[in-house]
Amino acid sequence: MSFVSVDFGLLVPELVVLSAAFLVLVVDLLGSRQRGASLWWLTLCGLGLALLLAARGWNLSASTLSGTFVLDPFVSTVKLVFLLSAFLVTLTTLDCRLISRLSLGEYYSLLLFATFGFMVLASAGDLIMIFIGLEMASIPCYILAGYAFEDVKSNEAGIKYFLLGAFSSAILLYGMSFLYGLCGSTFLSEIGFSIGQSGQKLLVMGAFGVFLAGLTFKMTVVPFHMWVPDTYEGSPTPVAAFFSVVSKTAGLVVLIRILAYFKQGFLALEVDWTQVLSILSVLTMVVGTVIGVVQTNVKRLLAYSSIAHVGYLLIGLCAGTSAGIDSIVIYLFVYLFMSIGAFAVVTAVSRAEGGEELANFRGLNRRSPLLAASMAVFLISLTGIPPLAGFIGKFFIFAVAIEEKLYTLAIVGVLTSVVSLFYYCKILKAMYFAEAEDPGAAPVAVSPGMRVGLVLMSFFTLALGLYPVPLVEMARSAVRLWLGS
Repeated sequence: MSFVSVDFGLLVPELVVLSAAFLVLVVDLLGSRQRGASLWWLTLCGLGLALLLAARGWNLSASTLSGTFVLDPFVSTVKLVFLLSAFLVTLTTLDCRLISRLSLGEYYSLLLFATFGFMVLASAGDLIMIFIGLEMASIPCYILAGYAFEDVKSNEAGIKYFLLGAFSSAILLYGMSFLYGLCGSTFLSEIGFSIGQSGQKLLVMGAFGVFLAGLTFKMTVVPFHMWVPDTYEGSPTPVAAFFSVVSKTAGLVVLIRILAYFKQGFLALEVDWTQVLSILSVLTMVVGTVIGVVQTNVKRLLAYSSIAHVGYLLIGLCAGTSAGIDSIVIYLFVYLFMSIGAFAVVTAVSRAEGGEELANFRGLNRRSPLLAASMAVFLISLTGIPPLAGFIGKFFIFAVAIEEKLYTLAIVGVLTSVVSLFYYCKILKAMYFAEAEDPGAAPVAVSPGMRVGLVLMSFFTLALGLYPVPLVEMARSAVRLWLGS
């Protein structure tokens, strides 16, 4: 009987997050009633420690669990995105009014469990580990979406997300079974070699097409985006912020790694998926932007905005070069600050006003000028206007498209960015130029954690726009060390 050797040193960040999740549950069960702040600090410390450990192991390239768990600079960089997203979401959600009469311990532990699942998914080296990581991340996310069970919209969000998520997982598993049947292995490297030797072009295209359909659901790519608006609107706002970053990041990472492993096999079979990905990119940018224009609920508006941003990210994937992957990594980092920041402001306003409609933002500048200024920074950055970080992200994406002669994608990307300015300006107009329904209303209450989080996210949104060199160098180094070029 043989045992699988495990190098626990490579699993330390994941083990820290998992331990923090269980510790939060124990403290919630055994602690006093006034334990919200303790659970908050415990979650932050666990995520902060995992961040430091992931950063320290950034330059490692190794594998464990018989090659099913892979660690390299690219994976470590992506894990920083997951951990930063969870950290910032936690930082802005100390206020117990987030989920009235519901357990904060369960909320924080579910957030940690989901983060752990996404980290495992990023390191997956074979199909089985991909599916395990995906489900470990998805199941806590289903619960988080419907966590505010007193709210009918939250119930609807949880049920829709669960049913459509289970359906997409079944499609994904079906595609995996086809790939295994064709190649006789679940390891990505071996599958990539085998498909080039198989000569079964149509079967390979069918198997990968089914797999891609299941994966693009997780990435919120059109036409598999139907769950996003209702799920984001019904979920607690910090949960929607978490989804807006991690779901697309996780799907992109898996797709990037698979295309890298399968590249030689596809070349041998003369299979090119660039056209398919290009069509998906155009549809995603156009649908996310055009439908976003008519939204009056700010959470739904940001949901369609997040769909459009997936389309921009797909441009880097269509390029099929290391520069394209560089641009994706850069975009993911700048996007996490501006997206989570925008949702954090929505969280504060919805707590004070009891809603997330545009009307709830009327006159926000007069009541809470700093909150309105933070929202303006995030929205302008999401549009891609210099000198904010969103401009840097889109600049590298569009530059890669032009370099690879993907002119249609670049033109559509620029045009949709211009149109998106219209619906972002609707929020800016409400905050700065509309009269508040109650001129004498008190300023919006902001918890200390949210205040710190908004300052940090505003700072990085501006700083990365003015001086993006460290981020650009980190992205390029991570991709170069991973690809060996």
